[in-house]
Amino acid sequence: MDKSEKMKSYIGSEDDKVYNTSEKWFVREKWAHYALIRRDKNKRKFIRLLTFTSIKAYDIIFLSKKGLIQTTETGYSPESIAFCEKNSERYTRIYNCLPGARGYQGTFEEFVGAGNIGFTDRAKKWFPFDVINLDFSGPMFRHEDNNTSKVMDAILKMFMIQEFTKQSFTLFLSVPAVKKWDDDTGRKQLSDCLDVNLASKETIKFKEAFEQKYPSKQINSYYQFLLVTVPKIIIKYGQSKNFDVDCLDRFTYIGENASTKMVSFIFDCEYKGLPDGYGGENPASILAKVYPDRVLKIITQEYIDINRFFEEQPEIKKKCIEYKKQVA
Repeated sequence: MDKSEKMKSYIGSEDDKVYNTSEKWFVREKWAHYALIRRDKNKRKFIRLLTFTSIKAYDIIFLSKKGLIQTTETGYSPESIAFCEKNSERYTRIYNCLPGARGYQGTFEEFVGAGNIGFTDRAKKWFPFDVINLDFSGPMFRHEDNNTSKVMDAILKMFMIQEFTKQSFTLFLSVPAVKKWDDDTGRKQLSDCLDVNLASKETIKFKEAFEQKYPSKQINSYYQFLLVTVPKIIIKYGQSKNFDVDCLDRFTYIGENASTKMVSFIFDCEYKGLPDGYGGENPASILAKVYPDRVLKIITQEYIDINRFFEEQPEIKKKCIEYKKQVA
């Protein structure tokens, strides 16, 4: 086995540890459910998907089997599939696995032009999307002496581009809950965002629900801290670009043979821009009215601990293990 073959074998093995787990297949089933709803909402025959994927493109193949992806005689429609991957070896393997799909070799941040004025030419050509799957393997809140993290800059830029095209969409967002990966500045900004809602009269119900759930007024585990604060940031970013963002589902899990706790979210992002003509309610007024309910839901809605759920529902776990075996 030569060096390149060893590298491919290593990458494939590492990929399966992260992406081919029964817990991840549970999340993919949820993705398919919500992607179907978005396809119908947007009145489309197939979804336009931007994703971070594995070298075996599990998410894309799964959504394709559900009839959500447009295929061609030779592979995939470029209008239906786009992906980002910064590692050159992984990019090549994904590109070969998805003939016809649009691929960007680089980070999502580079793809959308995070930290720069305007949009990149490629983003202008490829956006909008119906479903955006940001499946991060690194930190979201590492600032490195910037005012905001590049990842969060990219997410805000994503909302800007979707707003420019007036396109409602569904966002899947996953991130490792590793406290030391995020820096002090990032964690403080998350805490500050939480404190704003705890102090505001407009979100008094959020404060009451929070203090009932956390009597010490502190969230001790980092993954639970992210489960509360990340949706608040996404709602805030979305509303700043005229989207009504509703957190539909939240999950946490540790994949088998892994040690990293993951948190995963599903957001409904409905565009509420200015109506045609001169009439109609200002979108800012509409979004201000729904904001208290959107943030309150973050506290009142239960998240799913997939590992615990599998213990309680072994038949569901069995189904997800079968998915894993089918692609092994």
